[in-house]
Amino acid sequence: MWLIPTPELQRARLAAQGTSGGAARLYALLEDVIAREAAQHAVPTLLVDGARSVEETVAVVEGRFADAIAAGPRAQTTDERRALLREINEAIVAQVRAYHDRPWATGDADAVVRTFVCECGEAECEVELELPVGAIRRSSAGPDHRR
Repeated sequence: MWLIPTPELQRARLAAQGTSGGAARLYALLEDVIAREAAQHAVPTLLVDGARSVEETVAVVEGRFADAIAAGPRAQTTDERRALLREINEAIVAQVRAYHDRPWATGDADAVVRTFVCECGEAECEVELELPVGAIRRSSAGPDHRR
């Protein structure tokens, strides 16, 4: 599901970030392409205007996918949960690294701090950890609130 901002919300958020000019126009064009292609391919979208809280928006998305989530498959064991949580964290690392691999990007990907999910695998754990990307290594144990 694509979350599509209204033009007003997009302009307000870009202005709040100090993004203007060509970069702001690029974001608007990208939003148009995403909305058009989503409609072309019957991909579900949700228009976001800022009226809903993050929690309310999550509830709408969860409602849209409730049947698929209920049908599963689901991680049944601690090891299966750990593997899925690891995949989430590795996706975040890959996104940050891909951005920093661009010729115009500056900074050190390893130093970028992001929110990662705890990989303890406990079914009830919802701990999130703020860590530098460099702390997440494919070959080592991931973030765990117990350590």
